[in-house]
Amino acid sequence: MPKKGNSESSATLILNTLEIMINKEKTGVRELSRELCVSPSTALRYLQELVNNDFLEHDKSNAAYTPGLRLLQLSTQVNRGFTLPQIARPVLEKLFATLNESINLGILTNDMREVMHMDKIAADRMIRIDTSVGKKAPAYCTALGKAMWAFNPIEDVIKALKNSDLIPLTPTTKTEIPDILQELELIRKQGYAVDKEEYSEHLECIAAPIFNNKGKVVAALSVSVLVVQKKDSNSKLIPIVLDAAQKISSQL
Repeated sequence: MPKKGNSESSATLILNTLEIMINKEKTGVRELSRELCVSPSTALRYLQELVNNDFLEHDKSNAAYTPGLRLLQLSTQVNRGFTLPQIARPVLEKLFATLNESINLGILTNDMREVMHMDKIAADRMIRIDTSVGKKAPAYCTALGKAMWAFNPIEDVIKALKNSDLIPLTPTTKTEIPDILQELELIRKQGYAVDKEEYSEHLECIAAPIFNNKGKVVAALSVSVLVVQKKDSNSKLIPIVLDAAQKISSQL
């Protein structure tokens, strides 16, 4: 149990809040203020700070706070003793050996507006994009981003869309919110996302979401394929990508 007391430092109270949230599905401002023995305004300040940094999510429909993406990832790492890239790496390597195409692992960041690459195995090809580890890309026009958006609360996705600069990076980039939301609905039904030269010309990506043991999407993996060599390979790639994502999910 977290320690309580008004004399505690802000850092300690933030850590106590995280500990409470790891063990709860949701909480409210007043409930948290009672558990921390602080005023509701102080509890609200800590909750908002954690929401701003993706550790918590705020459901405005019922004013509840729930564990966010970064807290779920941290909880998984502590419970398993491994980081997400460590768990995923053997699967990514096997996928690369099977397909000989670039493989990417990513998570959502920056209030769900961007994808950050956690791992990558690059194929030897003339056309490349910079998706090195730590590199960020817009979520709205990448298969990784759309694969994760599709399985997040719609209100959070709409907020991320409204706060994003929806710039057409290529002639095929979707920049209208209704069009993107319609595509996300399709992704939810089929279980995977496709980026058809929307982020980079001549490259097409297929991505599948990765879920933790509570059914929350925490990451996604993708395969990047040159359009000139792709032909009709999507139908063969999709089940392979889905199977790889499921293998990682089963270990979280």
